[in-house]
Amino acid sequence: MNVRDRLEILIQPGYEIVEIEPGIWTVDTDLPGQAYDKKAAVYDRLIGSNIYNRLMWGTSPKAYREFAQSLHEANPRVVLDAGCGSMAATAEIHARSGSFVIGVDLSLGMLKKAKERLEAAGARNVALLQADLRDLPFRNGAFEAGLFMGMMHLFQNAEPVLNSIKRVMQPNARLHMTSLAKVGRRFGDRYYESLHKMGEVAKGRNPVEIAHDLEDIYAGVSVRNEGNMVFATAFR
Repeated sequence: MNVRDRLEILIQPGYEIVEIEPGIWTVDTDLPGQAYDKKAAVYDRLIGSNIYNRLMWGTSPKAYREFAQSLHEANPRVVLDAGCGSMAATAEIHARSGSFVIGVDLSLGMLKKAKERLEAAGARNVALLQADLRDLPFRNGAFEAGLFMGMMHLFQNAEPVLNSIKRVMQPNARLHMTSLAKVGRRFGDRYYESLHKMGEVAKGRNPVEIAHDLEDIYAGVSVRNEGNMVFATAFR
């Protein structure tokens, strides 16, 4: 079964899948350009930089890779990578898995970088879809597991996104999420505040607030942080 056929099985009726360029699909050809389209190359370098992550956030790309890998340990057949970005930490993990993965992002620039990484990893089991996380075009219960990494801190109100992801997850499906947080780490907190003033991120939450946001929608929430990065797991 080719990628288009597999996508059509998961997409809600009424949507037409269009390949906007080889390997990247959409259900809405009128989506506007995004700010991250021009930042994709810079973002890709930063998220993959051990020095940047250790200095600014007190964590590491290795931690992101291990967290993504832990989702695949249960061998889910169909995985949603919501807000996949450039897949700097996940492309090789997905490529080695036995899952069919759909990476979703609103930024075409990010999806192009993800495509480059997937091709370098030799992935044949990953589809890329341009779509809005607040209105995912998939059928109810389409996915057995989901990633939502490095995105929650971009939304002042994350409830619409968390609900949208929940709708397309199967009962008892596991969600793995990461988010920047304010944790009392002076350097990281100050840097976060500077990004907030520039409009790059939403107002900072602490780990307890992030846990509460998740608990309003999901069950079995577990939260830990490494530096300014929160790692959370939850069940639909």
